[in-house]
Amino acid sequence: MSARENLDRVGHAPSVGHNSAACTLCSSTDPDGLVELLAEELWESRQDDTQWARRWADAGDLWHIRFRELARTAIGFLERSPTE
Repeated sequence: MSARENLDRVGHAPSVGHNSAACTLCSSTDPDGLVELLAEELWESRQDDTQWARRWADAGDLWHIRFRELARTAIGFLERSPTE
């Protein structure tokens, strides 16, 4: 399943986010799905580099673990209050 297809799986609660529109981070009702979506998007963003030239589904367990950790860190940072 691609990250785009995964977006439908993440689930969204109706809300108004940035610029009067709901964003994926603010409206997601499936934290694990959001992590998976972001991890795949981050992986796919590296596809222009031959070291990363494989699909997310073929990346292997180690890379899945590492990119999910990266996604969780990014989500945690984005969820924090600007005053923290």
